[in-house]
Amino acid sequence: MFGMALKKKEAEEIIYLLKKEMDDVYEDLHDRSVEGCVKRAIEEKYSLLFSVYRRMVPATESLKYDLAIKEKRNVKKS
Repeated sequence: MFGMALKKKEAEEIIYLLKKEMDDVYEDLHDRSVEGCVKRAIEEKYSLLFSVYRRMVPATESLKYDLAIKEKRNVKKS
């Protein structure tokens, strides 16, 4: 367990960085040239980033980055 106190501006910056990194990792996850253990490592990274993000924002805001929901949205678009 690790805890820290952040000023509002610091928390906003961390949230921004998490979103940006999750967007980049999500794109990598859907790169067709990525396979096997590399893909699993990318999924683990996304999961870790999302779990930190989820603790910092309201539940309704975290839904946008929930991988299961994102995948369902992409299937419906196709």
